Formats: sequence, C-alpha cells, structure tokens
Amino acid sequence: MARRWGIGLLLVLALPSACNSLDDPDEEPGCPPGFKDCSGVCADTTNPLMGCANPECGRCPIPNAMATCDPDGACVFAHCDSGFGDCNADESDGCETPLVRDIHNCGSCGTVCDDRANTKLVDCNDSECYIGICASGFSNRDGDYENGCEHAF
Repeated sequence: MARRWGIGLLLVLALPSACNSLDDPDEEPGCPPGFKDCSGVCADTTNPLMGCANPECGRCPIPNAMATCDPDGACVFAHCDSGFGDCNADESDGCETPLVRDIHNCGSCGTVCDDRANTKLVDCNDSECYIGICASGFSNRDGDYENGCEHAF
C-alpha cells in the first residue's frame, strides 16, 4: 500500500474517516459528500483555505482579505486583512486599498491627510497622518498634526 506524504499526510491524518477510499484498494476512489479531491487528499468544501467547493484547491482568491464559504460553497468576502480596506465597496476585487501609507485613506477608508496651518507637506505613515514639512519660519513644536505647524520662529 503506497502512502502519500507531505502536506497531504497532515490532511489525511486530520480526516482519517474522510479519505478511507484512498487507503483501501478495494474501495471505489473518491471523497465523501462535503469533501473534494485535492491531489489525492480529501479537503473539506467549507474550508476557505482550500477554496471552498470551487474546483481549485488553493486559498479563496480574494486579494488582501479573508474569505468564508457561503451555503452554496462559493468563496465570499469576510473581512479585510490588517492594513487594507475595501474603499471602493466592490467585494469582487477584495481589499484593494493599503491603509498604512495612503494620504487619501489613512488608517481607514476616506480619512484624508489634508494640509494644516503653515504646512508644506503632510503624509500618512503607519495609518496616521503626520506633518512632513512645515512652511518656512514655522515648526511643529508640539508634534500635533491637528494644529499644524503652530510655532513661528
């Protein structure tokens, strides 16, 4: 009896009763209902890491997002990965916006890092707006983005 090794072994061990037909040469090959054949390993069709009931056996293909399986076995959007947002409200392209460095969506969709008093450059870093450069003759002495470059010198 040939054994299948690698990642398949882990899944077979985790689902011993689901894949008996792969180990018993007298039994008809295939997977029981609710499972699909992924290179000789029976994978649960409710697992988004295995593509739900889609024919492919990889992770559900929703960019920068976690997926779940709907009752019909399709991959559907669950939530965005950390640091990304679905700012265009189109779940089909996943979470298309990086929120960590986008001055138009800084930390969350629609949060704009706009100019403050006496600033020349504002930016977004680590999902927070900050002042990059003050106008000539001013400084941001208190480090507060909201009040801009408040100190004249």
